[in-house]
Amino acid sequence: MIVLGKKILKCFNCGRYTLLTGCPDCGFVCQSPKPATYSSNDRYGKYRRLYRAYQRNRKEDVNR
Repeated sequence: MIVLGKKILKCFNCGRYTLLTGCPDCGFVCQSPKPATYSSNDRYGKYRRLYRAYQRNRKEDVNR
């Protein structure tokens, strides 16, 4: 059966590509493999970068 208009999805757990929302191999939820579109008017970019820096620092503190 040919499915038209459906987007390919990727399981980031095992790396398999599929058209299903759940991975047939491992059962994890599949997501779009495409990166988010870039916008020079990114209103929340500052907060996203601060959160990522916070997460990195938190991981470094745990590893000490």
